[in-house]
Amino acid sequence: MIRDPRSGRCHPTLVHGRTLVILLLLSLGLLAALRWSGADAGFGATVLQRPFDERIDGYDPGQALAVMAGMDTLQYRAYLRYRLLDLLLPVVLGALLAGSLCTMGAPRLARMGLLAAAVDTLENLMLWYLMLQDNASAGLVQAASALTQLKWVVYGLTLGVLGVVAAQRVLRGASARGA
Repeated sequence: MIRDPRSGRCHPTLVHGRTLVILLLLSLGLLAALRWSGADAGFGATVLQRPFDERIDGYDPGQALAVMAGMDTLQYRAYLRYRLLDLLLPVVLGALLAGSLCTMGAPRLARMGLLAAAVDTLENLMLWYLMLQDNASAGLVQAASALTQLKWVVYGLTLGVLGVVAAQRVLRGASARGA
């Protein structure tokens, strides 16, 4: 919950400085753990072998199905570990983005952090579903690829809005000090 139902303001826990620091550290830790798990799964040997989630321009169904079919047992387990970690990241990152926007006085825009987290979670669930299929279809891969691209667009827009709100706040502070 972003807003406190009684006051209509951002929830005090979400905008507390310590909470934001903890969310930032958790986000960085999860990103590092994802990088490690992705490497164990065999991703990272080439640009073409980035984890599906990191492919901002999507992925080809034939190539994605070949990568999944070509994983040995250890790579498959590592990729499942990656998938588990990636279920946590959107929640933490979405809360960090929403909390940051709330802290900067933009509680309505804070919903963008939650939207980004929702799209990312939907993408992650789709990728889980694909991993658990014996014979995933090209159509399912295309849907997952579209969600991956949408996720990057929504996160990009959210970060852009965060940058604009931060810049406005800095400029307002500078003009108030100069007046």
